[in-house]
Amino acid sequence: VCRKADLYRSMVTVGTPSFFTLERIRNHGFVRAFYESIIEKVAMVAVNIQSDPGGMRRHPIFDSYVTDQKRMVSYNLGMAFAKFYSQRLLSIPNLIHVEVLKKQNAVSFVAQAGTARSREPDLIGQASDGSWHIFEAKGVSGSPNQLPGKVADAKIQVQQVLAIQSTAPVTRSACATYIGLGARRT
Repeated sequence: VCRKADLYRSMVTVGTPSFFTLERIRNHGFVRAFYESIIEKVAMVAVNIQSDPGGMRRHPIFDSYVTDQKRMVSYNLGMAFAKFYSQRLLSIPNLIHVEVLKKQNAVSFVAQAGTARSREPDLIGQASDGSWHIFEAKGVSGSPNQLPGKVADAKIQVQQVLAIQSTAPVTRSACATYIGLGARRT
């Protein structure tokens, strides 16, 4: 069971190897680093998710957002749920954005025919045994009927990574979460 406190922790820690560092404080100042690393992420969960003994669901305020805001909230909540389940089910303590490893030239991708580049997955995690795991997170707020299509897309995206630090990933996971007014499904 995912509690709201679990979702807060997952939201704050997903995506960056170290979310609140001395380097960020030096480069951006303490207040900005603290706000962007913690406050902004916690607020996204607090404002958009209702929780009670019956479970978690979307807060009605979400429906007042413009499409871009809805997309951003759904994306971030989808990643937070992927982080929660990666830790809970696969014992993977951290997920980082593929972009972070790309900048370090640590990830290689499947060769693409032509010049078009396929969509890449969102996240990569490393288990305590050193094995690598690929994750694509999908947050859905429109209808639970969107989940099968989102999972199908995610399965294609996780196949795009060939290796991390010259090692093939052990698992490739698609995590799609529907966050509705009445319920949540993952």
